[in-house]
Amino acid sequence: MAPGLQFIVPPGIGDTGWIYSKVEALALQRRVSFFPCNDPPRRALPYLQLLPNIYAPGYANVAYRNSRKLILHPGADLSKLANGTYHVSLNSHLEAGRRLEEAFPAQATNLHYNMKLPASGGLEKRLDEEPGLRIGFYCSSNRHRGELRFWDTAQWVQFLEGVKKEVGPCTFVAVGAPYDDRTVDVAARLTSVGHHVLSFFGQDIGHTMNLMLRMHYFFAFPSGLGISADVLNLPCMMWFWGNLPRHGHMKGIFTSWADPKNLESGQMLVAPYDSVEAGLKLFVERGKRHVKPA
Repeated sequence: MAPGLQFIVPPGIGDTGWIYSKVEALALQRRVSFFPCNDPPRRALPYLQLLPNIYAPGYANVAYRNSRKLILHPGADLSKLANGTYHVSLNSHLEAGRRLEEAFPAQATNLHYNMKLPASGGLEKRLDEEPGLRIGFYCSSNRHRGELRFWDTAQWVQFLEGVKKEVGPCTFVAVGAPYDDRTVDVAARLTSVGHHVLSFFGQDIGHTMNLMLRMHYFFAFPSGLGISADVLNLPCMMWFWGNLPRHGHMKGIFTSWADPKNLESGQMLVAPYDSVEAGLKLFVERGKRHVKPA
């Protein structure tokens, strides 16, 4: 079979999801393969295998810092590309505040694309049996420390306890990889002080998406899970570091990729790094109304 279009893409779930939203229709007409960059931890490939009509045979033998120097111009018409290998990333485009719809303008944009999710099983049944509200959270990403680290465990617990005071009795639902240590710590701390917490660490990304579909709200550290929440139309609040002095070039990320209707209504809140008190205030003012009733 001809190689078709082979796209070397960034290593993250959210990064590749943005690209797929522009490639979905093209993949019905031509063979399209995604090869994520090989930066650790290697987490993109299982997600790519959920995307209909995308071939994802393995990782590219290149780090993202080198791939991004070679990226295809976001004004290109992907349907006119000759078969071959291309480096594709929309991160810089979005970080500059340009809307996702403006990238590869000849291609349609599907902000809520379908995924090939696995059949529901014991994990989903366990969550389905929980009465009342299910409030999901993801508090960390494997290597983000220093100025990018955001809240520590005590601050996340303070925030989530404040949320519970606003929404009433709920089950907290923790998701993430085992190396997402802060999420693990927050789940343990909440449990130790008497809150009801279900933890689903180390599950494959397909079942994690199934679990997210069963949540009534989701709070997320900047991550592919938070970005995917908008794809799933799950009400979500996610923070980004684009307001930090050394990362001002990313300030456009707050409004460039999520569904404009969800941004306007507050169903998707993309917030700057700030205090616990500021986060709670924003949730109460704009997010709380979107907590789905049980």
